[in-house]
Amino acid sequence: MIPAQPDPPVHQQLVRYLLDELNETACDEIEIRLLKDAEFQEQLAVAELEVAELFEKRLLKPDQMKLVRSKFGANPSWKQNLYFCRVMAAEEAKWSAPRLSRAKSGIFRTALLSGALISLAVALAVWFVLHPSVHSTVEIGKRSNVSVAVLLPPPLKGLERQVDNTVSLPQAPGPVELRMVLRNDFYPEYEVRLRSVSTGVEQSLGTVKPDRPTGGQHTLRVGLDSSQLSPGRYTIVLRALERDGSVVNVGGYSFRAVIGSGNR
Repeated sequence: MIPAQPDPPVHQQLVRYLLDELNETACDEIEIRLLKDAEFQEQLAVAELEVAELFEKRLLKPDQMKLVRSKFGANPSWKQNLYFCRVMAAEEAKWSAPRLSRAKSGIFRTALLSGALISLAVALAVWFVLHPSVHSTVEIGKRSNVSVAVLLPPPLKGLERQVDNTVSLPQAPGPVELRMVLRNDFYPEYEVRLRSVSTGVEQSLGTVKPDRPTGGQHTLRVGLDSSQLSPGRYTIVLRALERDGSVVNVGGYSFRAVIGSGNR
């Protein structure tokens, strides 16, 4: 259920996130929270509807219109959001200002406004009955020309819910960035090794130093081309160098690579 009264500061931040107006650190924090917080995902859905309304009414700047069209234009959920905005606009038009201005009494004006609200509520209810499978238009982490996937570590036994990490591959070959959330971070750098579960082929993705924002989640970023991945399951092993020169495995991740719904 979409919250009726989204938190204003959070809402504005999510609108800016959709319009690519936040820095990398802020985007990372939002994307990690979206993976864990169902209510935050609902807040994102509200922000998406506002962006769709601004787009539909041509209230965005020209560069924002172009950005939104390229990011979301081919997404079915985005098209449904636009259609919903048109339905709501049509209902609002039935109760336009000229009609209200003809109301002679305050009581009659109140009745008209109440009728408008009821019509809008009915339209909203019908929309969600007819479109029960509407999901967020945002593929978490996908912005600009790079597909970004946030990978969470395996859960602590009995303490966390199992998370099925998914990496959405662009239909046309392009850059992909894997961001691995570190539960523990004790080494200056890590070697990242990728292994295909189906073929057993293993490759090194290089040695990476972690991002350590003050007060934020430590992560590792690894870039690769989508042609290095095929649909299927993969594991990632993190290796580190001990002081005595020995190499140890210090962490692991698993994910499923799938072909995305298309460029936006």
